[in-house]
Amino acid sequence: MTGVQTCALPICFPVTICTDEQYYDYQQISGRITYSALFSLVTNPQYQKMPANKQEDAVKAVIEKTRTAVRNRVATEQLIMKEIQKNLEGRGMSSKDAKEKAVDIYESLKEKQSNQSAEQ
Repeated sequence: MTGVQTCALPICFPVTICTDEQYYDYQQISGRITYSALFSLVTNPQYQKMPANKQEDAVKAVIEKTRTAVRNRVATEQLIMKEIQKNLEGRGMSSKDAKEKAVDIYESLKEKQSNQSAEQ
């Protein structure tokens, strides 16, 4: 599939349009975080002693919690990029160019932040 996906984000963003790449990133991040959380849960001795219905509830809770965390992260990224885009449009840049530049700027800021974190 090419083009855009419809992403289900938090209530403040009932439907947000994102690119295939953004949707893929969302799925990858969500999958890794959910897998890690579920692995920690099911290897916990307390979990293994729970009755099956409580285990099921615990699994569902972990999945919902991790998906919500990722959706909130994606929503925050979308807000930041939208603000950058508005600023660029306010400086006379076309909407299309501003949107592309906003993504570039945001990705650059994330990379810079990541590099600074790695140095510490």
